[in-house]
Amino acid sequence: MEHRIELGEIRLGRWGGPVLLLVAGVLVCLAGAFYGGAVETLGVETQRRTFTGFASSTSAGTSFGVKYFYFLEGQQFFADYEVEVESGAFKIVVLQTFGQGRNAPHHRHVVTEDGAGEAVFTIEKSGLYSIDFDGTVVGGDPDTRGYDVSYRVRWGVR
Repeated sequence: MEHRIELGEIRLGRWGGPVLLLVAGVLVCLAGAFYGGAVETLGVETQRRTFTGFASSTSAGTSFGVKYFYFLEGQQFFADYEVEVESGAFKIVVLQTFGQGRNAPHHRHVVTEDGAGEAVFTIEKSGLYSIDFDGTVVGGDPDTRGYDVSYRVRWGVR
């Protein structure tokens, strides 16, 4: 049995329709689980990032998860982290992707010393947000012109 879609030659084959329906069902269930609060974790990242001057940076590690997410007003973004700061600082930034330039709704958390903790941001306006973890010279030792941070972070939504 072959499925055809009018106005095109898309052939799904015998199992194409049921597989497509199953994939769509899984995506709907995952979205419902996130927005319903049954699943919190959006991703995990373990990295070492360095920057030593003009255009000389390195990044090594792994990252798995969603870095763009449509948050609803009132939801909370969280990031559990463990960080080692050799120089500079570690930053967590959540920024509304299609905001109004520099006035875009955003949240920022900076860690300047070794340790573990949790950053929690309450989303004030529904929209698509980008999630970023990186090193920065801002907030660190002013005598240092770069950064060297190692971190493990798990992030999600409540």
